[in-house]
Amino acid sequence: DTRIPIASANKEKRYEFDTEYSSQIVQVLASEYSSVYYVDLITSEMSIISLSDTVFKNIGSFLHQKINFSIALKLVLAKQIRNSDREELKKFASADFLKELMRNRKTYTQIYRDGTEKNFRYYEMKIVKVDDIEDEATAIILGIANKDAEVRAELADKERKRKDNDIIRILAS
Repeated sequence: DTRIPIASANKEKRYEFDTEYSSQIVQVLASEYSSVYYVDLITSEMSIISLSDTVFKNIGSFLHQKINFSIALKLVLAKQIRNSDREELKKFASADFLKELMRNRKTYTQIYRDGTEKNFRYYEMKIVKVDDIEDEATAIILGIANKDAEVRAELADKERKRKDNDIIRILAS
């Protein structure tokens, strides 16, 4: 069979995409995201859609093709995520939290930092609802992208504007 089932709480109404269409979606996501996962929020099972070589080297050794989402996220948090961001991200390990988060939205984005307190990079976690029943999310796609350059440039721009405004206030007074 050339189709990939997409989970649904109502087993009689399973959504399916053909492999060629799914492959095109994966290629688009993988071009921007270093790792992409499918998460069934009913069973809490996570399937790897794509992993970059770097991600595979860092965390791929404990990720199997299918793994419990909560366990996988807790392992990643313990191994990769900066201490100050770890607490904020722990709530994402709960399928119930994700269902509520995605109740009335199609996408959600969270920026976080990995690495040590002094040596870290900014990453973006993007969640896209791909299946729902009466607006309650039953499945999501989770993408992780390195956004370090973009976030640092944005922070530098904000700091430059703040300094410019400070100078203008000082000169005006």
